[in-house]
Amino acid sequence: ASGTYSLRFGETAAKQFGVETKAVIEVGGWGVIKRYVAEGFGVSVVPSICIHETDQLSVIPLKKYFRSRSYGVFTRRGKYLSPAARRLLRLIAPDFPDPPSPRTIR
Repeated sequence: ASGTYSLRFGETAAKQFGVETKAVIEVGGWGVIKRYVAEGFGVSVVPSICIHETDQLSVIPLKKYFRSRSYGVFTRRGKYLSPAARRLLRLIAPDFPDPPSPRTIR
């Protein structure tokens, strides 16, 4: 979709360095993006997490140009989380306060 966050982010970043961009096509999903780049349809700025050693792509690290991003976890306040969600929270945020347990209905 035209005007998505990714497109706006890329255009803004390019402008900061005096680079003019022209998006002819916008695709979603890292796999599709990497395929288009590998086929020679352009370049893309993507998070390093989506690049694998097996990808047939040249990678230029941009850490010195972009600030580090931080991520967060959203939960529903005061609501029950599934056991899988609880385990995930324990793995990524061991100090995260315990969300409420499901109430026993009698």
